[in-house]
Amino acid sequence: MLSFVARRLLGMLAVLAFVALGVFVIARVMPGDPATILVGDNASPEAAARMRASLGLDEPMPVQFAIWLWHLLRGDLGQSIFLGEPVLTLLAQRAEPTTALTLMALTVAIAIALPAGILAAILRDTAADRAILTFSMLGASIPSFWLGLLFISWFAVGQGWFPVSGYGPPGADFLERMRFLLLPAIVLGIVNAALITRFTRNAMLDVLHEDFILTCRAKGLPGWSVVMKHAFRNAFIPILTVLGLALALLMGGAIVTETVFALPGIGNLVVSAVLRRDYPVIQGALLVIAFVYVSVNLAIDLLYAVIDPRVRLR
Repeated sequence: MLSFVARRLLGMLAVLAFVALGVFVIARVMPGDPATILVGDNASPEAAARMRASLGLDEPMPVQFAIWLWHLLRGDLGQSIFLGEPVLTLLAQRAEPTTALTLMALTVAIAIALPAGILAAILRDTAADRAILTFSMLGASIPSFWLGLLFISWFAVGQGWFPVSGYGPPGADFLERMRFLLLPAIVLGIVNAALITRFTRNAMLDVLHEDFILTCRAKGLPGWSVVMKHAFRNAFIPILTVLGLALALLMGGAIVTETVFALPGIGNLVVSAVLRRDYPVIQGALLVIAFVYVSVNLAIDLLYAVIDPRVRLR
């Protein structure tokens, strides 16, 4: 067990190292220059050059990467070029909306997908099964930003059931802020429920044809017990894998959804940083997202042994 965790941690470090390098290079090769944005388009080339020197952008790219990596190893993600605050502070300030939105959206996706996938497997090749599969294909095909705009028009503006955008007025309590997150969470949950539904259906179909399920039915066990206690429990390990992937996808989808709903989360921060070429914020935010992604994968691997005693981590 310990050797497995050690190997996975080393793998995580390797992945994060590649992500750090990739994010750094991509941020630098993007069109645009933060120094030019800061001094303005009408500034002289000399003023832009002085600004680049003050930001350390006049150094060769390997030198810039070495400096950033040295600070990164000390836990310093740098300081925002435009906001003048440490990146860690900015991410901490924006973490609450993104975390709450991701967890709420995952809850919505699970509440929709697991019952739908189980029902589709039980009613295979029926009208209900085809209807659920159609919903899954539609959900996987609809962009989250388009569905968000549609829901804002229908339910927020048209019916007034939800706030249109934002994260509540200053000083709003927790429940008030969660009310602002409910509509974007529903949007993200519906879009991501499609993948979980299809995966749950396929996993359940694989298990429902196993001999031990036929034995349970031959013994006269209640149908709900056969499906939930025996079939679903054995199908849950592959389903757990896709739930972890869905959590990572939700974090990526939150970037677009936060922009549509004007939520002050990490996604909105990243979009603003990209538009302004705020290199430290782009690099720090994407590195943190990658860290969360690989951490979720590690946690899922460790949960395998808890859920299914047959699984042994070596």
